Amino acid sequence: MKKNLLSLLLVLALFSLTQAQTKYLWATANRGGAHGFGCILQSDSDGTNFHVVYSGDSINGAYPWAKLVMADNGLIYGTAGNRTIYSYNPVTQTLSTVYNCDSHPQFGQQPYGLVSGNNGKLYGMANYGGANGKGAIFSFDPASNTYTDIHDFDTLNWIWSQLHVPYQSTQLLPATDGKLYAFARNPNGMSLFSFDPANNNFTVLRSIPFAPYRSDFASTLMQASNGKIYGIGSSWLISYDPANSVFDSLYQFQTVAGYNIPAAGLAEANGKLYSILYDANDSSLVYSFDIGTASFNILPLDSNLGVFPSSNMIRLSNGKLVFSLGSLNLQSGLYSLDPNNNTCSPMLIFNNLEGWDPEGDILEASIGVANGIATPANTTFSLSPNPAKDRLLLRNTKANTRYAISNV
Repeated sequence: MKKNLLSLLLVLALFSLTQAQTKYLWATANRGGAHGFGCILQSDSDGTNFHVVYSGDSINGAYPWAKLVMADNGLIYGTAGNRTIYSYNPVTQTLSTVYNCDSHPQFGQQPYGLVSGNNGKLYGMANYGGANGKGAIFSFDPASNTYTDIHDFDTLNWIWSQLHVPYQSTQLLPATDGKLYAFARNPNGMSLFSFDPANNNFTVLRSIPFAPYRSDFASTLMQASNGKIYGIGSSWLISYDPANSVFDSLYQFQTVAGYNIPAAGLAEANGKLYSILYDANDSSLVYSFDIGTASFNILPLDSNLGVFPSSNMIRLSNGKLVFSLGSLNLQSGLYSLDPNNNTCSPMLIFNNLEGWDPEGDILEASIGVANGIATPANTTFSLSPNPAKDRLLLRNTKANTRYAISNV
């Protein structure tokens, strides 16, 4: 039996290696598209050939925004401005509304972004509603389409919703310790908190007082290669080490009367953190912060990059950083930054048919739509339990297939 098992694993490993290694990029536009309700777009791995794969309508996928996430079942999940959670099937190119928050406002309304947990469930925050009307943290199980309110914010700590520049709200960070991290608002400023899905324990880690000017900005957090969590809250670039609970204020942005406002989440490359400032002259500036030397630098890029930062900066597997810039008019786009030479170039400048006003992070996933056929780029197998005793479950997380093997 063990010989048969080894043969099976070898065949599956070879099959996995023969799969194309192409990655695809996915993005959303909050407006425009064929029906004027926004759309989902897909491109090749290098950011070329962005095209619409689905246009939302008044019922399904209206005004998509925030993070997209690929679940273990091979479907892409997202949230929309019509207070719904939706799934998109790259095989059939169909979108389905899987939960409408208006049906149960006491469990949270207006969900904004989804992340994957280590248990197969998706997690997010609802900007409004919940038991106290201050928003909620929720889980969503793709296996059963079950939405569960797992924490209700209150008057001491409530959801961080910012509907000005930039057009984004704080989203959850799934950290390597299995916990979820984010900023919340409190009466005197903001709170850095953690939430443990294993026991629904909500913990305030640090209270940060308001700073002058655009002090109400709070970014989505990110975890760097050193294990520390970084973010921007109340004009401060901060770090938190979950290994020893050490909090540090690293840099205070010199925001004066609306200039140089930190306006997006961070991405890491070459030992530096990168993100975007919004300038009152209706332009966006890219900056870097060296983690080792604590030096801050505005990159000498084309000053005409666009208007409002409307997504977090995301690092792709090829090392490039991608982000989106929105606008109050139809001039908005998706951009790529090469941190090795500080060159920035547009991947897509929107027109109305392709959508406009992108309000979501770009997703890199190993599945795309080519001529109506879903093409998985990487097949990922997992074994459980590991080590195995009598029974082994072999799972293909991309194709959503499982093989149970007994007497191992």
